[in-house]
Amino acid sequence: MTIEEILYIGTDVDYVTAIENESPDTVTVDTTETAESVGSVPSEAADSVVIVDTTSVDSPVQVVRSISDHLETAPVLAVVESTTDPLVVFDLLMAGATDYVERGAPSGRPTQLLAHLEATSEDSASVADDDDVEQRFRQELKARRRTEQRLTTVLDRIPQPVFYRDADGV
Repeated sequence: MTIEEILYIGTDVDYVTAIENESPDTVTVDTTETAESVGSVPSEAADSVVIVDTTSVDSPVQVVRSISDHLETAPVLAVVESTTDPLVVFDLLMAGATDYVERGAPSGRPTQLLAHLEATSEDSASVADDDDVEQRFRQELKARRRTEQRLTTVLDRIPQPVFYRDADGV
């Protein structure tokens, strides 16, 4: 299935511009800051994908749920940050998101995101059931806990104090 339209819900203009620049000419990228305009989109909108930028909308889980209820056949992709709580990601998937990508990860970059959207739209007819989503979430949560445990062990055993400073110097 070829994507003809992408509906981006969020406020990150730079991200939208990057998606538009990477998209083939046959793909239309519509943007909105809220989910209210989704009600005006025909529920049988074929060959469209919805991207919900969870970092720039209020109540992203409710937004995903309302979109999934209205556009039953369109895949909904959630864009999250790497620091997003895994439980929020799980809630997004349970609310109807077909999949998610981390903005800073390779799959979240526009070129790879479009390839991901193509694959997502092809699989949208066979959306995973709740057990598959839950199993995938549990595997990811288990992997993150193992990583956190390893880092904690390393930090506890280093003889010198370790400080972390984010990009803002905090």
